[in-house]
Amino acid sequence: ALYSIIQYLCVLHLYSILSNMGDAQYLFVDVAIIMSAVFTMSLSPPWRELVPQRPPSSLLSPQLLLSVGGQILLALAFQTSAFLLAHTQASAANGTGACDSAHNSSSDWTPGWVRAPGHNASVPPLAEEEEEAESHNIRNLENSCLFFLSGCQYLSVALAYSKGRPFRQPVYTNYLFLGCVLSAYAFLLFNLLHPVPALLDVFQLVCIPVPLRLTLLALIAANLLLALTVESLIIDCNPLWRRLCSSQKQCLSPTDRAPMEMDRVPLPRGGRWRCFHSGGGGGAPHARYQRLAQELLLDPDWPPPPSASTKAGPPRSHSGALQGRAPQTTHL
Repeated sequence: ALYSIIQYLCVLHLYSILSNMGDAQYLFVDVAIIMSAVFTMSLSPPWRELVPQRPPSSLLSPQLLLSVGGQILLALAFQTSAFLLAHTQASAANGTGACDSAHNSSSDWTPGWVRAPGHNASVPPLAEEEEEAESHNIRNLENSCLFFLSGCQYLSVALAYSKGRPFRQPVYTNYLFLGCVLSAYAFLLFNLLHPVPALLDVFQLVCIPVPLRLTLLALIAANLLLALTVESLIIDCNPLWRRLCSSQKQCLSPTDRAPMEMDRVPLPRGGRWRCFHSGGGGGAPHARYQRLAQELLLDPDWPPPPSASTKAGPPRSHSGALQGRAPQTTHL
């Protein structure tokens, strides 16, 4: 879902200047980034032991909604910042060739809103493929900046959601996934900081000025840091959700507190509690096994006390051979 939303935000920014992403850009994102991450993300081995903690049982739980909403807001904020910086730079350049590479022509530096389809500027004759790309207004500075930034956003989201404990091993144990992510990062950052003319032609990109490259690099690093911080320090913060759970429980009546008790599962270390809200806003659960769990939780006679205990008796020897201990049952 986040992959589609990040790409939707990128295309939405480009539509505002009558531009779009190129075919090679779509192909690189879908095959080299998304497919490699999807097929390798789930290869992380399970955790060494089972824990009583359970994941959220509802897709509309506060934790999941806050996680997805936070990542969407981060992607929107950084893409908007990069788009405005690129649009301002393209408008200020005004076809003067501010990039230090001779690969860009003056038409590449014309702002996207000027180079709209149907613009009759006097440019040299282009090849058939370049004329088709130019008619869709793909090669511009805004497109190039958003391509590098959004490509790194896919990777940062994949790293943020590759959680380890308590259900899986840490992400660094998944060598294949880590290799795919690092390879994609290396390819994007290399082409950002050291553009290759042949690759710029393939992906229909323009050469980005050096100051703007450094700014994009800072935005990419900040986006990755904030994405990991939101997931690790806010979404997975047990004391925070414990306080939220406690405050919500105090507001409930005694008859409504029972459904919340069964969702407070102790964590294996430190005796901490984590709150998982069941559906219905704290009401009675719909599943039969959850209702039975509630009844057993409130039943003072469950679990029943043991009526007898079995222990091993003294060792016996038969024909000089040592035999096992005979069990003895004692009634309580």
